[in-house]
Formats: sequence, structure tokens, C-alpha cells
Amino acid sequence: MHTTYTGHQVIDEHGEPVGTVSDVFYDDETSTEPTWLVVDPGVFRKERLVPIAGSYETDEGKIVVPFDRKWIKQAPVVDAHHYPDDAARQHAEQHFQIT
Repeated sequence: MHTTYTGHQVIDEHGEPVGTVSDVFYDDETSTEPTWLVVDPGVFRKERLVPIAGSYETDEGKIVVPFDRKWIKQAPVVDAHHYPDDAARQHAEQHFQIT
């Protein structure tokens, strides 16, 4: 997987465009393992928190996430500071069924 995610286009498991990576969050314990993407879906839409687990990079540099675009649109919104607190992360984990 690409080590620089910011600016890469994100597509869903069906190849549908989701948005562009605007930020990345790393594991709190290791600080080296990326765990969440902040995906900017475009003008007049709020950025969403999407897990990196299960994603991969195409030869064209797009990040494919293992979720449907509609499901991502319902994901937790990321605030302007781009730092999800514990409640936001728990909500995202529940939404994406991460244990």
C-alpha cells in the first residue's frame, strides 16, 4: 500500500468514486501504522472517517476500500480539526463493524 495517502482518489469495492484522501490517522499505540482515512467526498459534502484495513492501491494509485459508496456516505463525519475523539472512533468502529 502507498505510504502517502493524502491526495489519492478513493473508490469503493465496486469501482465507484468516493472522494479524495484529505488526512490519515495512525494507531495510537504504535503511531506508525495507518488505521483511518479521512475521505473528502467533494463540494458541499462532509468528510468521512473510513478504515484502511482491507483496502489496497490500484496500479493507477487509487485506494480501493472494501465498502460500498452508500455505506461510506453514512459513516461518521469528521470535524474541521480532523481529529476524531474516542466517541467518534467508537461510532466509526460500530458503523464499519470493526472489533
